[in-house]
Amino acid sequence: MGNLASSNATQYLCNQISAQDDIQKIAAQVQDTLIPVGFVYTQLSSQKDPHELWPTMTWDDITKEYAGLFFRAEGGSSAPFGERQQDNAPVLTEIQTGIVKEKVATDVHTKLGDWSDLIYVATSGGGDHKTLRFKMTEGEVRPKNEAVIIWKRVA
Repeated sequence: MGNLASSNATQYLCNQISAQDDIQKIAAQVQDTLIPVGFVYTQLSSQKDPHELWPTMTWDDITKEYAGLFFRAEGGSSAPFGERQQDNAPVLTEIQTGIVKEKVATDVHTKLGDWSDLIYVATSGGGDHKTLRFKMTEGEVRPKNEAVIIWKRVA
């Protein structure tokens, strides 16, 4: 009877160890299915590092591959998916004036950092000529932004 009890206990323990191994294998498979190798995680400043969230996984910082880029949804006036759109900023390059009665127009070209020629726009009641001119400076439209870190699961 003692040998049978010992044999049953051994069998029970072996089954428990085998079941635990199976559970660990299943847990690893579920984890790999939920967050597969190649998954990209974008970390905002208020969020945890992926090493804290998923400590059993290996992550590489791939931010440098996208350094300085802004992201936008595909479509509209964006470049096609996979292409990088060059930077661009609105620039005033030419001003036209004209006299409606005589239909005469004057083109005024602007140069970066310089003032344009004066453009007559009206005569005041006192006989003064009112003019405008424009100065172009370097600049661009910059939305408020915050840097992020981009991680990729590698193992």
